[in-house]
Amino acid sequence: MAYAYNNRGLAWHRLGMRAEGRADIEHSLRLDGQNAYAHRNLGICYFDQGDYAAALPHFERAHRLGTAPPELAAYLRQTRQQLGLDSATDEQPPSEK
Repeated sequence: MAYAYNNRGLAWHRLGMRAEGRADIEHSLRLDGQNAYAHRNLGICYFDQGDYAAALPHFERAHRLGTAPPELAAYLRQTRQQLGLDSATDEQPPSEK
């Protein structure tokens, strides 16, 4: 059931229904806190709002869990750069739209 909430949450987010999307992804994480994709997706929700400080722990958790998609590395680098934690890079996170 956690995956269903995660998938629906990302769909809501992509449709511009940000609050609904974040709520579903957060519910997914309450059901399964070890879901790397849900952590990545919640990070994307925060990243897209410009809340890099909130996004970073979710991207880092997804990375530690080790099962998130490869584009996670780009999100991590860009988020750290926005927070002044890494040097500048030309790599941009992939478009989720």
